[in-house]
Amino acid sequence: MAERITYFVDVILPLSIPNTYTYRVPFELNNHVDPGKRVVVPFGKSKFYTGIIRKVHEEVPKIIR
Repeated sequence: MAERITYFVDVILPLSIPNTYTYRVPFELNNHVDPGKRVVVPFGKSKFYTGIIRKVHEEVPKIIR
């Protein structure tokens, strides 16, 4: 059985914020994510934005409070 790798992507959103946001990639989409590709991601409770993948990685995000 193949190992299930969990990928994360850092996404640049079209908002006036200086940082990227990190999202977990669903396993079935692992082969479809690359830097520079467009993605639709949830933001907040009911909004969705189209963003650009900046980086694909396996680093679990740290919780910032």
